[in-house]
Amino acid sequence: MRFVMCLVILVSVTCCAQSSPFAASVVNSEAWAGDGLYNDPAASVVGKPSTWIYDPGYDDPVYGYPASTTASSVVNSPFNTDPAGNKLITALGDQDELVVAFDHFVMDDSSNLYGMDFTVFAAYAFTGDGWITESTDMDTYSIADGSLSTWDNFEMTVSISPDLVNWYTYATTINNDNLMPAQAFAWNNNQWGAEQDWTKPLDPSLTHADFAGATVAEALELYAGSAGGMSFDLAGSGFSAIKYIKLTGPGKIDGFADVAAVPEPCSILLIGLGAILMRRK
Repeated sequence: MRFVMCLVILVSVTCCAQSSPFAASVVNSEAWAGDGLYNDPAASVVGKPSTWIYDPGYDDPVYGYPASTTASSVVNSPFNTDPAGNKLITALGDQDELVVAFDHFVMDDSSNLYGMDFTVFAAYAFTGDGWITESTDMDTYSIADGSLSTWDNFEMTVSISPDLVNWYTYATTINNDNLMPAQAFAWNNNQWGAEQDWTKPLDPSLTHADFAGATVAEALELYAGSAGGMSFDLAGSGFSAIKYIKLTGPGKIDGFADVAAVPEPCSILLIGLGAILMRRK
């Protein structure tokens, strides 16, 4: 009996094992070709969004600053590369398109937090009160008025499809007024801590005004463990599941994630089977 139950657990884990929650491949791209760092989506938007940023510094006798490695946060959007030289983001010009695919179907799941099904992470941050360095204290570093720190007016259209033939386009675009910046890590004991949850959506009732004047540490209390971004619900699209997301520029993209269901069925199943096994010992 012990062998049979172990076999059941193995089968259950195999069946329930999740694929990567992040976009797995690029289907099509018309990324802006003006800068080699930002026109390679296969290298920058596939997989987990950015965590660490390498800033090469600025060699100027008056305004210069040294190279440093900083965390992607609500006040420090990804740019350049990570410390290993990997590209971080893709830039889309006006009407440029980017289509990515997941390695599984993203489901319209009402058990997801806030009913959201997928999240788009764009490379923008809140305006802060100064330069970000390796030693910046996020307990005292403040967000300004809640506006995003950007020199361009981005507005990305989001479309979804199960098959690359039938498409649904959201009326709500990703723009300066509604995007929430990404947050890679928690802030604990005056340093960056555990990684935030890329598959957990933010409370959709939050607005930029909720963050005006807050320190980054205070802002993260509102993030409640989420890595941020802008999330979307499949309900209303007519699709029960999708595999492809298309963005139409202009804008800068960092990544995509499938929202995790709460609670996860596999966890419940394994806990129950584990209890059965313990009773039979």
